[in-house]
Amino acid sequence: MTLLSNSSTVAPALDSARMLVRALRLHNWLKNILVFVPAILAKAVDAATFRTLVLAWLAFGCAASAQYLLNDFLDKEHDQHHAEKEKRPQVTGELPARAAVGIALALLVGGTVCAAWLPAGSQLALASYLFLCLAYSLLLKRVLMIDVLTLVAVNDLRLAAGACAASIALSPPLLLAGSFAFLAMALLKRDAQLTGATDDSQRLMVGRPYRRHHLPILRTLTGVAIAASVLLATLVIHELTEQAARPQALWFILPLLGAWLCRCLFLAVRRALSEDLVIFVCTDRYSLITLGGSVLLLIVAG
Repeated sequence: MTLLSNSSTVAPALDSARMLVRALRLHNWLKNILVFVPAILAKAVDAATFRTLVLAWLAFGCAASAQYLLNDFLDKEHDQHHAEKEKRPQVTGELPARAAVGIALALLVGGTVCAAWLPAGSQLALASYLFLCLAYSLLLKRVLMIDVLTLVAVNDLRLAAGACAASIALSPPLLLAGSFAFLAMALLKRDAQLTGATDDSQRLMVGRPYRRHHLPILRTLTGVAIAASVLLATLVIHELTEQAARPQALWFILPLLGAWLCRCLFLAVRRALSEDLVIFVCTDRYSLITLGGSVLLLIVAG
């Protein structure tokens, strides 16, 4: 009887935990790894810096999950007509609105506590991130191209927060190369969402500005963004070679990056690219090979 009782108690708890993981989209916390990038590339990571960067990672994670809860609440009616989003906890009723608000407030409090230990520059970046996320949820996601530029900006803020947390200057080539790579990924996300839309009005979704006839220009802009990101990445590599023991190894990162971005574009054209790019990267063999290969080349370069 005791075993059965424990089993009946544990199962609902596990279901609730899984539901919260989906509602908070914890897999998207992987995006916050960007806060570590400036310090890693500048070889400025010591124990104290690492602790500060972890706090920045946690603060941005809490802010992001709070924003996801707000966005799901605002889009609840629209998400009911989306093949994947209709499974979100707030849409299915697994997570009541009152509970979602409470969790979001708790996350904001947690993020604020973490941010209290960060330098002023990182705090400003986090506050700007929250402001942009709120503006995106309420308005900017409905404005053509401004929505993707907002997604670029919030990722740039992650880089800026990481640089401030490590007390180093953010490299202009890194910021520019990153911005165009973020732009390419944001456009690919819209491409994947648009090709997956099946409603009669040919809209991406209710309340969004994109239609199917926008696909050619979106793909052209994606190609330009990919080319610009790879070109600007050469400047980043050039900076890194100045302090590398084996600088030649770093240049092999460029073809890996270019090939991966181009493959993503081809997959989008073939309607084979997931609109959740984080899950795509984590589950796609070639993406993992590209990521692992780039990390290995950075280690080999020294």
